[in-house]
Amino acid sequence: MIELKLKAQYINRDFQDKLKEFYENNEKKVLILDAPTGSGKTFSFKLLNEYQSLSFLVLPNNLLIEEKYNEFLKYFDKDNLAKLSKKDLLGYMDKNGYKFNSETLVYALQDLLENKKLVITNPALLFLIFYNFYWHKAGHTKGSQITELLLRGLGSIIFDEIHVYSYDQLDRILSLNLALFEKIKFVYSSATIPYNLLDSFKNILGEKKFEII
Repeated sequence: MIELKLKAQYINRDFQDKLKEFYENNEKKVLILDAPTGSGKTFSFKLLNEYQSLSFLVLPNNLLIEEKYNEFLKYFDKDNLAKLSKKDLLGYMDKNGYKFNSETLVYALQDLLENKKLVITNPALLFLIFYNFYWHKAGHTKGSQITELLLRGLGSIIFDEIHVYSYDQLDRILSLNLALFEKIKFVYSSATIPYNLLDSFKNILGEKKFEII
């Protein structure tokens, strides 16, 4: 019989403590979380349950949304957690008796986000919300969806698996980051942070404005 003696793998999770420090520090607004696959990057975002602010966790596809939503149900009260894809939004409207039109869609979205601490969504939905597509579609000429979210306590946006985003998506994300830089925190997480993203932050924000862990 062949006996295999495998050395236990140690994964350094100091970054989880540093992530908490980042959320409780008001000076830096952008965090780049560079850690290997399986080190608990996404899992560490459960600490958001400790805060009263609203956070968006953005994942590249709907399969990951379902997976992470089910994982986070172990740590969040169901009333404080939401998953948001097109299917989820339409399903919420149907379940709660909303007739589908542009105006009711905005109201349904606001209701869905009510009292939430963490909303797990995809880039497409995030852009539609934060670039006021639904807001303007409903005929609103004053205010913005972003203003509404800030009033509801928007605290951070987290982009997980940032290395799989397209150049167009990264451009939109950076624009959003610049627009809200003084208002909320941004976190970018990946096992392989794109060099062009780091260069963009250095050129646009300056190295003192963001932190890498």
